[in-house]
Amino acid sequence: MKRIGVFGGSFDPIHDGHLAVATGALQAADLDEVILMVSPENPLKKGRLHAPEESRLEMAEAAIKSLPDEFKDRIKVSNFEFGLPRPSYTIDTLLALRKAYPDCSFCWIAGGDNLEIISRWKDFNRILSEFGLIVYPRPDAKSPEHIPMGVKYIDNVKQFPYSSTEIREKLSDSKEVGDLPIPAEVKNYISRHPGLYVE
Repeated sequence: MKRIGVFGGSFDPIHDGHLAVATGALQAADLDEVILMVSPENPLKKGRLHAPEESRLEMAEAAIKSLPDEFKDRIKVSNFEFGLPRPSYTIDTLLALRKAYPDCSFCWIAGGDNLEIISRWKDFNRILSEFGLIVYPRPDAKSPEHIPMGVKYIDNVKQFPYSSTEIREKLSDSKEVGDLPIPAEVKNYISRHPGLYVE
């Protein structure tokens, strides 16, 4: 059975740190594939998206082109959640994936800061028991002293001291992609669509 890690996020915009997580999870968590699941709306970040979902999807697809050949066939982009009821909850996405692809097993990939708020996730106990959670370190989150059952903590992911929010702010302020830590293909996309992050 193919084991797939689902890395959900707004990817607004996708950056080098996201790709580091995807490749790191592949290497450390014994996964066959990682899916970058572009979320139409994060229930815990409601009203904070900037770029339209189709633009975020296209940027994620562009980012994949920057990956080394060894990862290009194993990291994929999906708009699966676009067809699900909104807001999209992790457990609902995982259940829908399992139903749509019964020959695959799925687990969710999330940052270490999520362990601190995991109790706010819908049916979080079911996520841990039926699917599992792969957790990577975040600069703003402490390494867990106790790792809950159903959680695999990976520490091979390089921590990047920036976020999509900070990148958006720089884009809005300077209107230049310059040396921002995003793949060249994504920089080109943003340059061609100057209205994405500049009001």
